Amino acid sequence: MKRRRNIMLLLILFLLLFGYAILQSRSKKRDVKEAEAMLDFQYIRRGEKRNDYEVNRRHSHIGSEKDKTSVFTNNHKENVIASGVNVKQNFAERKEQEVKTITTLKDNDPDKLYKDRRDRLLEVCSRQQFDLKSPPGVLSRNIIDRRQKFAYCTIQKTASTFWKRVFRIVIGESKASSPFDPSVLALQHFDHLKDIPIDLRENFMKESLTFLFIRDPYSRLFSGYVDKLFSPNYVFWKGYGKFGIEQVRTNRSRNDLTCGHDLSFREFVKTVIYTEKHNTHRDGHFTAQYEHCDPCKYKYDVIGKLETLAQDTFYLLKKMGKFTLMKSVMNRFHENTLEDTIRDQVDMLFRFRSYYPLCKVTFFEAQKLMWKKFQIRGILSKHSKYPVTKEESERITNRDFTRMLYLGRGDAVDRNISKKNKEEAVLEAFSTVDKEDMELLSELFRPDCELFGYDCRPAKLFKIKEVIKPWYFDSNTA
Repeated sequence: MKRRRNIMLLLILFLLLFGYAILQSRSKKRDVKEAEAMLDFQYIRRGEKRNDYEVNRRHSHIGSEKDKTSVFTNNHKENVIASGVNVKQNFAERKEQEVKTITTLKDNDPDKLYKDRRDRLLEVCSRQQFDLKSPPGVLSRNIIDRRQKFAYCTIQKTASTFWKRVFRIVIGESKASSPFDPSVLALQHFDHLKDIPIDLRENFMKESLTFLFIRDPYSRLFSGYVDKLFSPNYVFWKGYGKFGIEQVRTNRSRNDLTCGHDLSFREFVKTVIYTEKHNTHRDGHFTAQYEHCDPCKYKYDVIGKLETLAQDTFYLLKKMGKFTLMKSVMNRFHENTLEDTIRDQVDMLFRFRSYYPLCKVTFFEAQKLMWKKFQIRGILSKHSKYPVTKEESERITNRDFTRMLYLGRGDAVDRNISKKNKEEAVLEAFSTVDKEDMELLSELFRPDCELFGYDCRPAKLFKIKEVIKPWYFDSNTA
């Protein structure tokens, strides 16, 4: 009797273990399906058929699906998921954040926030402690709508592409309902302040709703490096990056002078300081923000900040009376921003595919750099390894790479983890900067810090005691 009972217990235990194994297998398959469904949604919302989707095929020299087999197999899917990835979105957290933003707009006094920002600007300007001369190009950077009397001063690396798309809809040049619609183009011509007769410009600005967006100077500099020099960007590699290596790299070889694709963050900071000191090769992505808009002269009505982009965008659209557009932008703002970022960056990767060899960079290396960029930005999990070999990389399509990114998000869907990863990347980069260069940066940033209320000596950056071993900025860890 006792023996029979033991046999029954063993049989029950076996059945339980077998059932658990089946559930785990189904769970893994479900995770893959959920990620693919998420990707399907991106194509559907853009009115595209996923099976036919392949962006920039002509530019990137990728053959048709019939000519080249997609290398994104089930094994690759499982490799990404096995890296610690969980593709389920934290929808409760997202909804809570959206409710907080909307509540802030409704219940608090948003006018006070923007009044405080403007009052600070005016107070600092009145002190005249900085020699803030009106730089050339300000008139061209103010894009306007004469009929509705709006003026927006654009500054690179402060969501300017996004706001140009918003402005395109605001002025009626696009019939799209959302700036995230791919049909809305940011780079087409706008009317500018320079198009207004000289004697009418001052009155136009006084009578118009004028605004600009800025961000923390250290964050902006870091973002500029990641976007323009660390990640695949042939134009900046060949221009600014090459110039930087020529000026600041010691013991450089002839190969180093081909392109600046491997300009380190430490060298980049030295290059920025050099261009400011010698007034040469200055680039708007890295120059002080006040120079772009001459805020002491034009005294903009609303100062938006990248750190509060969603709230400031909703506030501006409300002031403009664009309530339908405001509701459209509010809907899935963070998800739409993420999807837009992924689409644009992956398109860029493939569009310039044929140029990377000119810098002696293989397409496989470019893919890994882009993978690291998404980890630096907190979009990809730190635990997600790039699941493609060098041989397979030549057959990767835009669709393959995009799908792998969504599958690889993992714990980075948690905003706290995403933020932590981004902060780690910032510390890793700034830990390599020489102390004297940090002091010089602080002086370069001082006008922006004073005018817009930022800390010019953030302790987290100035009190780093030793160089952090590279991980985010080492493509071999991809």
